[in-house]
Amino acid sequence: MVRRIPALSFRPPPARERRWARWLFLLLAGVSLCACAPAPVCTVSAGPGTIRAPGGSPERVLILYQSTYGSTKQYADWIHREIPSAMADLEACPTPDFGPYDVIVFGSPIRTGRIVLAPFIVSSWSAIRGKSLVLYTVSGTPPDHPVLQTLYSVSLPADMRKDIRYFPLHGRMIHRNLSARDRALVSVGRAIQKDEVLKKFMREDFDGVKRENLAPLLEHLRGLLRRFRD
Repeated sequence: MVRRIPALSFRPPPARERRWARWLFLLLAGVSLCACAPAPVCTVSAGPGTIRAPGGSPERVLILYQSTYGSTKQYADWIHREIPSAMADLEACPTPDFGPYDVIVFGSPIRTGRIVLAPFIVSSWSAIRGKSLVLYTVSGTPPDHPVLQTLYSVSLPADMRKDIRYFPLHGRMIHRNLSARDRALVSVGRAIQKDEVLKKFMREDFDGVKRENLAPLLEHLRGLLRRFRD
């Protein structure tokens, strides 16, 4: 006698389960798209209206910067407009070719008490030693505050510092624009900070990013270019 197996009937999952399945599919699709997204394009910008030395080619100046909220990039843009130069964002161009350039300008934010580009400068030293080197940093600390020179001294070895011209510049902080992580870091820093001047800058919004802050740096670069032409 042959036993009959009852036919299996398909019951669609409840509506709530279908919604969860759809959201899971979209989430996985989104992760896949992010994973396959192209990397940032490495672009080295030529100087706008680059000035040429009489009978020669443009001065070989390279500006390399890294910027989180735009202040460091703003200073780099201003330098780029004033000085015949090429410019690149180090996040998109992590291995630049230093060879064609005589002057390297590094623009770095200061975050959590460190010069962000200091490790990059150290690791690149064999390629940039002997060139004219400039470093500007951007932070909420007033540029004449002694803590910046101390920070500079502990960030780079003495034999490197003697070959670098350092310019601390004032930055910008708008609390509502900070990431949640950065707001938390500012709150912790304010709680442990003993210096009342620095505590004040951590408590209030400020915008110290001004073109005139670059006057000493630009004069230094122009002096280097005059020396190359002579």
